[in-house]
Amino acid sequence: MSPPPPQIPAALQNLCGQIPLPGIKRSNTTSSKHTYQSKSSMSSRPTFNTQTSYDSHNSEKVGFDDPMGYPPKGGLFRATNIDGVIKLTAVDEEGKAIRTPELDSGYRRTDTTGRLSELRKLMRNEKIDYYIVPSEDAHQSEYVAASDRRREYISGFTGSAGTAIVSLNNAYLFTDSRYYIQAEREIDRNWSLFKVGSGEVKPWNEWILNRARGAAIGIDSRLIAHDTATALTSALKLRGMRMAYPQRNLVDQIWKDRPSKSCAPIYIHDMRYAGEHAASKLDRLRIWLKEYPVPAADLKYSSPPRPSSPARDRPTSKPLPDLPPPSRAPSRQSSMRKDSLSRQNSTSSGPHPPTRTPSRSGISRKNSTSSRENFHRDRGETAVRLIPHYSTFVSNLSCIAWLLNLRGGDVMCNPLFHAYLWVGVDKATLFVDARKLSDEVKRYLRELKISVKEVSDVWGYLRKREFGSGKVIIPPKTPYAVSLMLTYSNYMVAPSWVESNKAIKNKVEIEGFRNAYLRDGVAMTKWFAWLEEQLRAGNTITEWEAAEMLTQFRKQGEHFMGLAYENISATGANAALPHYSPTKGLSSAIDVQTPYLNDSGGQYKDGTCDTTRTVHFGHPTDEQCEAFTRVLKGHIAIDSAVFPQGTTGKQLDVLARHALWKDGLNYLHGTGHGFGSFLSVHEGPHGFGIDVPLEVGHVITNEPGFYKEGSFGVRIESALVVRRVETKGQFGGDIWLGFERFTCVPIQTRMVKMELLTKDERRWLKEHNRKCKDLLAPLLEDDARALRWIRRESTRTSPQQTSAVVQVLAHDAPVQIDSLPISANFKPLKGGSTLVDRDRARFWSLFTRHEKRAQSVGLKNTAVHYTLNVGFGSPPTYYELLIDTGSAYTWIGAAKKYVETKTSTRQTNQSFYAAYGSGSAVGAHYKDQVTLSPSLVISNKSFGVASSTDGVDGSFDGILGLGPTGLGKNVVTPNNGKPVPTIMDALLAQKKIEHNMFGISFTPTKSRGTIDGELTFGGYNAQKLTGKLNWYGNQTLQSSSTGVVDTGTTLIYITPKAFKVYSESLPGSKIDQSTKLLEIPKDSVGKMKSLFFVINGIPYEFTPNAQLWPRTLNTALGGKADAYYSVISPLSDFEADTGSSFINGYAFLERFYSAYDASKSMIGFATTSSTTAEIN
Repeated sequence: MSPPPPQIPAALQNLCGQIPLPGIKRSNTTSSKHTYQSKSSMSSRPTFNTQTSYDSHNSEKVGFDDPMGYPPKGGLFRATNIDGVIKLTAVDEEGKAIRTPELDSGYRRTDTTGRLSELRKLMRNEKIDYYIVPSEDAHQSEYVAASDRRREYISGFTGSAGTAIVSLNNAYLFTDSRYYIQAEREIDRNWSLFKVGSGEVKPWNEWILNRARGAAIGIDSRLIAHDTATALTSALKLRGMRMAYPQRNLVDQIWKDRPSKSCAPIYIHDMRYAGEHAASKLDRLRIWLKEYPVPAADLKYSSPPRPSSPARDRPTSKPLPDLPPPSRAPSRQSSMRKDSLSRQNSTSSGPHPPTRTPSRSGISRKNSTSSRENFHRDRGETAVRLIPHYSTFVSNLSCIAWLLNLRGGDVMCNPLFHAYLWVGVDKATLFVDARKLSDEVKRYLRELKISVKEVSDVWGYLRKREFGSGKVIIPPKTPYAVSLMLTYSNYMVAPSWVESNKAIKNKVEIEGFRNAYLRDGVAMTKWFAWLEEQLRAGNTITEWEAAEMLTQFRKQGEHFMGLAYENISATGANAALPHYSPTKGLSSAIDVQTPYLNDSGGQYKDGTCDTTRTVHFGHPTDEQCEAFTRVLKGHIAIDSAVFPQGTTGKQLDVLARHALWKDGLNYLHGTGHGFGSFLSVHEGPHGFGIDVPLEVGHVITNEPGFYKEGSFGVRIESALVVRRVETKGQFGGDIWLGFERFTCVPIQTRMVKMELLTKDERRWLKEHNRKCKDLLAPLLEDDARALRWIRRESTRTSPQQTSAVVQVLAHDAPVQIDSLPISANFKPLKGGSTLVDRDRARFWSLFTRHEKRAQSVGLKNTAVHYTLNVGFGSPPTYYELLIDTGSAYTWIGAAKKYVETKTSTRQTNQSFYAAYGSGSAVGAHYKDQVTLSPSLVISNKSFGVASSTDGVDGSFDGILGLGPTGLGKNVVTPNNGKPVPTIMDALLAQKKIEHNMFGISFTPTKSRGTIDGELTFGGYNAQKLTGKLNWYGNQTLQSSSTGVVDTGTTLIYITPKAFKVYSESLPGSKIDQSTKLLEIPKDSVGKMKSLFFVINGIPYEFTPNAQLWPRTLNTALGGKADAYYSVISPLSDFEADTGSSFINGYAFLERFYSAYDASKSMIGFATTSSTTAEIN
């Protein structure tokens, strides 16, 4: 789940791709009347002609477009200056306000007019000019109970972070980048939106300082942190303003239907999951309290005993050094940060000392009284504490639950309970609703020597100092009401020992996380397999339905206690909203043609889970692939990081963003946050983007992302634990740290541009997915669908396996055969793609999808293809089908629609989905008569009829799958995991042929539609051969000499080293940028020499003429008509990494005869009359 945005130095603001405020204009000119003419359309951001401006006593002059929506084209606006903010309202020609159309979204606006009117009445009674309504509750929680959602009630904005400020005339909402778009869609016209972190927009606590002098700023003192309140109070005083704290919350007084407080029972968190007794934690806390450094004002000194002596023997008195009083509150500089939302979450302990952070024990040995102590030590005197001991007050709900090993149910998705806790050196008091305590819990608390009082008693307890003598240590994020109850001399502010120690997980907790994430991975795998099957079958699944089903799968897991947060299930443009959550009534259908993002997690007794995966069920665009790959690079960079002890998360944050920054991209939320052990999903004090050192035992998420508003979003999130790592060197004796990954969900490779990944990154991706398969597969034996999915998604094909797919086998002697004519077709290139681009997309499919090879045929990737006319039905209707030896399933309906006849039978309970790298087809499963030729008629043959296709431009009607039977295993569902019989299987079963083999003769392509190829069923046509047919297969090929022959590839690819030698042998040759082919000067064409492909010791000569692309087809490539282009190209680093020394496509197969025998797992090649033909 994406954390709040990090603090970004001003110097980096422009580098970080800050999103501009919509419609903002700034001006230094003045005017009193303002009408703006819109030049925008509904589909774009409005721009305003700012020839006129306005008067204001404030230096900050910012104008916003109408909060209710974007203006119509040519619309007029009326500008109103309210508190220095220009409010734009769309008006008609007569100047009357009009309501602009709302944005299309899954959010509802709430009319807040009445609520604001009632609130302002109370503000006038209290003499308050501005009333602040934070998101937090009385414990400074990020996630609050329904009864504490005051900001949501008054503003209508439902996001988890934001601050509302209401003046007597206007209302303002401040929120961070995670909620920019959501807030725009939820707030009504009463509100002006301030996008904190965008441009020059400041946080609310800085913005409020520029309001009118003498103003009274009101807030509930329970809902603002001590550090924020003290800094703000001091800053307001300097400006003649003041803070006001009404006794009763003003929003509560107008909230008529406010939900009642939860009374969920509190229960004990078992030691099997906690790993440490509460008594032990309390003992460690008390040691810290006893040893906490004592300020000078709390010490007095006594001289050591000595014998009587004359007065003259006494040491001469010296004046004490003039020491400043101890600091009990953070300075404005440390507490009033540039972005108050940049803290990791509401439990953050606030600014840490720049020179030292608390150790595991939380004890800092640094003593601010050293000069005074040295003075007395020199005199032989000893220090005596005026304050006998310290105590601490804990208000953070996660800290209380962790310290006491208790859990509750007062906050949705968080196993927490409302309470406060005071801990002294020998006793403690828990303030809680006693109705929540069972007899078992009461007995448990007595054993811990903890007394219980009602939660409402806490304020009198503090005010009357019922805890006794001694100072109370409070963390900076303690509600300000606590320090108001205590006198200034009776409390100190210090980082929270509880929070710091809670963040460092023990061995039991870490092992619990491993188990919980494995269980959560099982649920997500089963769910992904289900979701993909549903979408393949053409079923409509909404975001909400998908999220609900995922919850059902999670419920099947052991120790499941609920969700960790609301499921973020987002398709298309909704995925561009980092914290979008669908509802039953407002939810989009998942679009298979756009990325789908799921950010979710379960609460288990042994761990809190948080995982995000972005997947694509169709054919991603190049832009989507580029964004996904750059996000993946950042994810890998963080996961692989090794760093010295003392490194902060803020220092590592740039690793996640670097790949995006190189392309001018960025994201505005944090890169990662801590999380609890069956506690809150957000936990401090550490995180990426936060200046707190990472320590062994810290757990943290790794979640870079990218969001294109109105289009799509990408985020990849995994959970990590900091561990010590061994390095070759130990510079300066440093201790080196790294990460272990908990998350066990594969990362889909469909949107990965492998050429953008380094060799190490590709290795990381392969190893991560392999590890997921190895860990999850044994736990999925009861779910065949999920088992198939994890094996497919997590297994990267090796070079040997890929070759085995192509070496589809053949026979050693001529037999009775039937030969059919096939026509060559050239598919002109469109959309800026090149043959190289298409072939490379094909290679990625080849090397990543072995088990489901049907996905490897590139419908978009094949520029040159051969087709065969095949009849379906009786009487037959003929369809032009693309011949593919890399898939086993046959389907029609891409261009010409299927015509049913009396022999047609639809298999009502079955459907098919065939994905081909960058193309796909989905539809119904049929049986009918299939006619290949008058002598090859197959009765009752199964095939698919596509209802939807992608990547087919009408140049053929479907696919004739000639690959091995196993490649069609998972295309049709449900089918009990059985493969569908292929065309070859049916011919053999019905005794139309004697042997399971076929031969293909491809002749060099010179023009589109030439019928000069031949497909032979049952054997091969020996008359086409001019040399011996050499067979290969049933043997292991060394990776260093492995070659791939693929009918879905057009060109020939050789290793980069071989290509360098090849191109340098042709003076003046260079890569043409339009076609990405090697362009050879005319003078060098005559210098070309034959290339030889050696397969198991047998050379196959590829002549100079064969190396040239047909010049008659140059312009179809986007090339020059008179140029000479080579069909030889270099393998990319990724393709070379697979171990392949060459990949031969149609350019090779057109020069050699190929035969395939499935019965012997062999493939054969032979020379033909085209091998040495001079035709190009």
